[in-house]
Amino acid sequence: WERLRGEGADIPPRFFPAAAVDPDTGDMYVHGGKITGECPGLGQYRDDLWVMRPGGTSWSPVEVTATPAAPLATGGHAAVVHRGKLYVYGGEMSQEDIMAHHEPESLRRVP
Repeated sequence: WERLRGEGADIPPRFFPAAAVDPDTGDMYVHGGKITGECPGLGQYRDDLWVMRPGGTSWSPVEVTATPAAPLATGGHAAVVHRGKLYVYGGEMSQEDIMAHHEPESLRRVP
């Protein structure tokens, strides 16, 4: 194992995120999860999306347009990339079983 330490933006530490790798591009995506607060057991669920490019050592935030179909802030959910789309399903904070997808090629990285 080698610990990756990058430059620039860095993904905030979290637990219970969903992660998936695009087999065509090698891009690794991380969505949501829970960021801990100062009190153990408390924290905030996130709805952010991050990407690491092949050979990269740092994460870049991905801007996602909010729509009614967008995944909620959640943790403990699942993600997979299939045929160029990132699918996110379930999670601890979901009000219902929601499956949403994003087309990675249409997402813009936040500068």
